[in-house]
Amino acid sequence: MIVSRPFKNKIGQLYLPTSHFCQIIYTNLGMGQKIDSQLSDCGYGYMTTADGVIHSHHGRGDDELVFRYAKDFGGEILPFEKFRPNAVYYYCMIIAFFIYGCFTKDVCKEQVGVMAYPTTVRRQIIDIGAKIVRHARYITIKVARVIYDRLKFDELWQRSGNAQPIMIS
Repeated sequence: MIVSRPFKNKIGQLYLPTSHFCQIIYTNLGMGQKIDSQLSDCGYGYMTTADGVIHSHHGRGDDELVFRYAKDFGGEILPFEKFRPNAVYYYCMIIAFFIYGCFTKDVCKEQVGVMAYPTTVRRQIIDIGAKIVRHARYITIKVARVIYDRLKFDELWQRSGNAQPIMIS
């Protein structure tokens, strides 16, 4: 059993003892059982220490973030009354969510990060002020200097034109 009660944040500021809850983690790791030797043999011996248990406990909700991203991307309420239109809508939403994931990973990972919510990507990358100008047989996109510098727009533009092919096996 591990009792975890943080008193400092990441920059060293102290919390009041009543401002943060106490966590009790009940585990059989680190008790000298067979699982400890199996973890050590696989190179995960650090998970049998108190710090390793606390670290893995803090990351236990990472798999739930995918569902949160999908809900943020498309919503939870299906728009139709019948099953087939809702199924088509849902599958199109999942395909679009996959393309969004590829876009954030391949194109804009330096600008907003891979783990950014869809609304963050939309606000910072897609909803920008730009002007498309056609002059002397050229089509040019014009953006403000501040946006160009913040987004590193030239790199973003190059990466968006050189997307990796999707391999289906």
